[in-house]
Amino acid sequence: MMRLRPMVFAHRGGAAEAPENSISAFRRAAALGVDGIETDLRASSDGLVVLHHDADLVLPDGRIVPISAMEGEELVVLRPDVPTLAAALDAVRGNFVWVLELKPTPHPAALLAGLQLVLRQHRAKVTLASLSAPLLAQAAAAHPGVPLVAVVESAAALEAFAALKLHAVAAALPCAAELKVPGREIWAWTIRSAAEARALSAAGVAGLISDIPRATLQALGAASVAEA
Repeated sequence: MMRLRPMVFAHRGGAAEAPENSISAFRRAAALGVDGIETDLRASSDGLVVLHHDADLVLPDGRIVPISAMEGEELVVLRPDVPTLAAALDAVRGNFVWVLELKPTPHPAALLAGLQLVLRQHRAKVTLASLSAPLLAQAAAAHPGVPLVAVVESAAALEAFAALKLHAVAAALPCAAELKVPGREIWAWTIRSAAEARALSAAGVAGLISDIPRATLQALGAASVAEA
């Protein structure tokens, strides 16, 4: 059945409308009725999967430390505001998909082992995405049947994902409207205005990864947008 509008994914939970990659942002996005919530996966050295865009954390004493260099217990104690994937899946449920972007890491085994453990213990609709073709390939091997999304900044970058069976390609705005991949959905990132949402919808883009999910849904004429 043909969709009447593109899917709307709340980028980091909707980074311009709520604190990014936070439980409160995810809950708000779910209440709005988005089709999906996009978030960033990183892992401690012992495989605790957390939701954080940057590779480093600023600790209370001012130190800047890579997440991949910290142990999970230390991370939770020093930065309890950084949600774990398990906590987010427990706290926010609904009829939407989690788009889990695996960030490049010096310790991919820890990230993939931690992700596998969480997904075994939680029932959630998930899609795995990454800018890194090797990392996405490793994730695909561990999670057969889970939809895969290549995240690319240009059409040329798609070549690295040629061996993978992709569900969609998430492309940066400059190339999203023109990119054509037979049999694959094209998603666009990152939407920051209603005008961008309308233009990409008119161009036939199937998914919009948006910092402003409420405004994006409104721009697309969603039948009901909650006052979240």
